[in-house]
Amino acid sequence: MRAVAAGIFLATTLGGCKYGIIDATNSPLMKIDLSGHCYKLQSDSFVYEASCLDPEAGGFGGKARCLKLQSFSAFDPLRTPGSYEVYLLHKDVWDRKLFPKVSPFDEQITILYPVLKGSTFTVTWVAQYPWGPDRVWAMRARLRRPDSTDVEVDLPTNRFSVGKKWSHHELLALTTTPFNQQFAEKCVETK
Repeated sequence: MRAVAAGIFLATTLGGCKYGIIDATNSPLMKIDLSGHCYKLQSDSFVYEASCLDPEAGGFGGKARCLKLQSFSAFDPLRTPGSYEVYLLHKDVWDRKLFPKVSPFDEQITILYPVLKGSTFTVTWVAQYPWGPDRVWAMRARLRRPDSTDVEVDLPTNRFSVGKKWSHHELLALTTTPFNQQFAEKCVETK
């Protein structure tokens, strides 16, 4: 009897919540193919480490720590240093402005390194992620670093990213680039 009561409680409590990560990387529902395509940064950017949506989590999803990418131009001009050099002059002040702590026990997030305009990345994973009664888009990419090594980063495609989102709201309806051209454009193929 307890098991039945627990099942009814869970069903009514979680009934409004979305369940399961929907991997849309190679989905036929997507009108554009994102995976494996090269995009070029349109402004100087930076990499930092913070909580992100975990692609390995099941069910209701979960959080993990990962590297994230964001553009210096994704903020109100009064809230951003504008460049890595200016950031370094008053690092502590900018860290508190860019990455406010949720609780006093949180570790202060900081910029790890700059990424120059013109650097490229390749989309590797696109998913709809459960978040309460809604779903949010999560997108990962392989970023080419200045030393010619690659690193996986979380792209700013949902409300859990600092600064402006780079992607358009409804990715399934898109027939062109998924990114705001202020931040990234498709690489031009040369022959």
